[in-house]
Amino acid sequence: MAQSPHENAATSDVLRYDLGWKAINDLLREGRSLSGEERNCCFLNLGSGKGVEFADVSSVLGLDFPDDGRVLALSDWDFDGDLDFWIANRSGPQIRYLRNDFREKSADFVAFYLQGTDSNRDAIGARLTVTTDAGVQSTQTLRAGEGYLSQSSKWLHFGTGDSSQIVSVRIQWPHGTVEIFGPIEAGKRYLVIEGGGGIREWKTPTIQPLKPSPLIEPPLSDQTRIILLAPLTLPELDGLTKGIQKARLINLWASWCPACPVELTEWGARVGDFEEAGLEVVAVNVDEIDDPAQWTALKLPFKSQHGGEDLVKKIDVIQRAILSRQSPLSVPCSLLLDAEGCLRAIYKGPVEADQLLADCRLLEQDAASLLAAATPFPGRWVQPPGGSTPQQLVIKFLEGGFTDEASPYLETLVADPATRSAGLFNLMGGIFLDQKKFSEAANAFRDALVLDPKDRKAHLELGTLLLAARKGELAEGHFVEILAMTPNDPDLHLLTGRARLFQGKLDGAGESMSQSLALGGVAGIAESLHELALAYADADQLDRAIAVMEEIKSRTPAQEEALNEFRRKSGP
Repeated sequence: MAQSPHENAATSDVLRYDLGWKAINDLLREGRSLSGEERNCCFLNLGSGKGVEFADVSSVLGLDFPDDGRVLALSDWDFDGDLDFWIANRSGPQIRYLRNDFREKSADFVAFYLQGTDSNRDAIGARLTVTTDAGVQSTQTLRAGEGYLSQSSKWLHFGTGDSSQIVSVRIQWPHGTVEIFGPIEAGKRYLVIEGGGGIREWKTPTIQPLKPSPLIEPPLSDQTRIILLAPLTLPELDGLTKGIQKARLINLWASWCPACPVELTEWGARVGDFEEAGLEVVAVNVDEIDDPAQWTALKLPFKSQHGGEDLVKKIDVIQRAILSRQSPLSVPCSLLLDAEGCLRAIYKGPVEADQLLADCRLLEQDAASLLAAATPFPGRWVQPPGGSTPQQLVIKFLEGGFTDEASPYLETLVADPATRSAGLFNLMGGIFLDQKKFSEAANAFRDALVLDPKDRKAHLELGTLLLAARKGELAEGHFVEILAMTPNDPDLHLLTGRARLFQGKLDGAGESMSQSLALGGVAGIAESLHELALAYADADQLDRAIAVMEEIKSRTPAQEEALNEFRRKSGP
């Protein structure tokens, strides 16, 4: 995993960082855990000063959940004088409220809410120190964030032990002014306003007792129904996406799967209903060996064919491209396609005939109806999800090694005004680059820029191709376009310098390369500077050539001999 790129990070560094996160996210989608299934830990400060300072009390306090925990926020949620825990997890349960009921006294705390006037209103950055009548001092700073992606309560909460009185409250406000108050009673909450507003007791509101609701786990099932929010064009799947004139259900089954023949037999008994609904079934046997007798024995009125290992892998890639939580493809599994051959639903596990008939009627419904059917629980969307895109599918096919299938699929997508996008043209250009079809790659990146003139990737890839062809003026235009968006990229300054070098713009090339060095430099800078020095020498500008070589020498001592050669040419 690469370190987070800094502000002036090169494009290559950002790419390595993105690839690192992609690898981690791929593992998470497969059900892996960032924490490695470690239980939550809670340590008690013993304050003994005798070598053993902390004790692990995770289990006795009931905090050692085996969750994939991320966020811990503290707040006296029930106003009983002790801090309760809110814990958020990456996986379920995504939030836990842990009420703290371990206090035995009512006056062993004091809490303060600060309000700035000259300082920021939230008083972020203020430091508050309390001194009890036992002479114990405690200090806290009011912060705008606590830990990872969390914000605890803005109340500054102190434990006071056996003390019943706070003899001193010292507040250093963010602007630097200091106010001191006291004495005050423990066991209460106080509001403090900066700049003479004083300190006054804050009355706890009357709240109803909190009762925990039962934690009900949803029933686990091997059946999953996924309704797509928008039709998704599919690549070619061994003829299964061709010749479609009405809705088609592609069903993967195996002779060793007990649920498969049961499902197919139920559908066979409803074949009349299927025909009336305009639904045809194609059963694809995925046994390792093609044995037509297995299908003949079922005596079912559906089309059938054998599906090899490649077909199963392709369908597995499709479901992984659509689902965030990814799991291996199982049988039975079915894909519902509309009359245009677009994917509309995925069924993992058995599905009843009535559900299929209902979903066939759903194919003609509007976006709101599809969203309601796709959402497994009631609620209100602040912003409806966008759904799956063909680009996701193309990327997964390429990652799965199905380049031969991805290429014609891409051509189909970019030929259709409804599906073409700059991102798809960039993917096509990348495939051509891998195949060393540089002219076709350049044309694909140009097409991307027609759709999105500000597309960074298209400008970068096309500029790099033009630079390799030593078309410096054209390449420079693309690099300058990106520099307007990201002016602190050392990679881009170096590429711009090389483009100017090829045009004979030596001073401009030197300026761009110097800017690249000032931003941290990148791989290949020494070689580019050496070319610039040679160009200066060929132009009889030996003083400048020597200055460039001096810069190279400071970074690459092996260039000493080349530098001496320039000095000999320049004379005494």
